[in-house]
Amino acid sequence: GKYETNRAWRLVKAHEIPAGRKPMKGKWVYKVKYNSDGSVERFKARWVACGYSQVPGVDFTETFCGTLRHESSRICLALANEADHDLLEVDT
Repeated sequence: GKYETNRAWRLVKAHEIPAGRKPMKGKWVYKVKYNSDGSVERFKARWVACGYSQVPGVDFTETFCGTLRHESSRICLALANEADHDLLEVDT
């Protein structure tokens, strides 16, 4: 699948885990994607690791941040304008 192709994770056997380390805990999250007519388009599943059990530099070396869709930003701007709110841009 795409996770193996992108090397996002790999399944390891118990004897492959280094001494003093434990497998990351997590859970499966399931989602159903629907077509506009309400019929099922596809089923999706993903593994979500518990972040508190991960050690930076050992369990991961990169982090990613979601980005705002253009449509969402336009809606936020329109709502702020309608309510006469001031907007502040913050770049972290």
